[in-house]
Amino acid sequence: MKRSSHCQCIFLIVASLIFITCKIESPEQQMPIMVWYGPSIKNVTSFDFWNIREAGFNQCLVDLEESALNFKALAFADSIGLGLYLTDDHVNRFAGHRDSSLVSIDSLTTLYHSHPSFLGYYLSDKPGLQDFASISTLIDYFNSKHPSHHYFVQANPEYSTPAMLDTVVYRDYLSLLVQKLRPKFLSVEYYGIVRDKLRPEFYTNLGQLRQVSLDNNCPFWAFALLVSFDDHPQVAHSHVRVQIYAGLAYGAKGVQYYSYRPPKDDAHEYGEALLNQEGDRTPAFSYARMINAEIQQLGAVLMGLKSTGVYFSHPVPRGGQPFKPGLPIIKINSPSILSGFFENESGQKYVMFVNTDFFYGKLARIHFSENVQALIEVSKNYMPPLVIEWKDELFKDADILFRAGDGRLFEIIEKPQKSGD
Repeated sequence: MKRSSHCQCIFLIVASLIFITCKIESPEQQMPIMVWYGPSIKNVTSFDFWNIREAGFNQCLVDLEESALNFKALAFADSIGLGLYLTDDHVNRFAGHRDSSLVSIDSLTTLYHSHPSFLGYYLSDKPGLQDFASISTLIDYFNSKHPSHHYFVQANPEYSTPAMLDTVVYRDYLSLLVQKLRPKFLSVEYYGIVRDKLRPEFYTNLGQLRQVSLDNNCPFWAFALLVSFDDHPQVAHSHVRVQIYAGLAYGAKGVQYYSYRPPKDDAHEYGEALLNQEGDRTPAFSYARMINAEIQQLGAVLMGLKSTGVYFSHPVPRGGQPFKPGLPIIKINSPSILSGFFENESGQKYVMFVNTDFFYGKLARIHFSENVQALIEVSKNYMPPLVIEWKDELFKDADILFRAGDGRLFEIIEKPQKSGD
């Protein structure tokens, strides 16, 4: 009994620390870090929600469907500051034209709304243009009754067929989705790793997301595939890093991981995710926990930045751009380095470098323009941030070390512009 009480005491202390930690930042400062498919319908317990929170996630999509199970999940999530997107059979019935009444949905939504962890419903999985009208009916209803809810629509990726999109122009599909469905964020299911390589459209898809996001003032989220199936291999640490940090370098304002437990359907035979088929943690759990801790450190800065450009060292991949004149960086003498440039509301410049190589770390030599005076790293872990300063050097170079798949964020200090420049 004494040992049990001691364990319970430790559990409560850890719970309090997690809850306090999640309250430090305001919702505007805290970057959404979401994982798909929380506890299984067969076993909805507090342990899985603690597991999810311990891995650094602040949001989760649960596919429990039944309202009784959803209430149970919300009660657990309320106590630890974990936001939930819910699937619910009443919503699915209406969306599938099996029920024409919104009364039962509104009754449930009102009850769900009493839980601070309720973020909204997962409304649709990869709709085509012809599906937008029926989804809009639900969205208009929710916006009129419960405008604070962030409903979730998962869009198709660029490699989808025209028949799935109902158009041959992917940019049009994304733009119409944002304009017609008015989501709080743009989310795309993108399985970026194929046979241990990035999909050839990976950067093109990110570029489309970035541009539609900027054009419509609608943030987008990065997507990381964690579960193996078909041609998608068991992920390495660097696989996860490249997917997440490349998305952040393109300007993503949230990240999502697929998935917490292996999905279950008849179309695919899935391998391990963050958990294996027996419910035990896999190496991917540790990968996600480490990366999420870094994102939590960087999030308060990244959430206040606007993407101003994305460029690559040679060789430039499909969908990328080489460096051009007028940038703070002239060139990078190392392959596979992605550079995402940003500014905050005050005009202060930042750059995120990403080593997109899965296999090798790199010591990259970066050549800066004459206007750059210093480079100050935004700390993301226990390591001291890198600070590089130049005075009157003719050549402003820096050697920066990257692990495979790693991303690093820096503030760029430039010479003050003279009056009249």
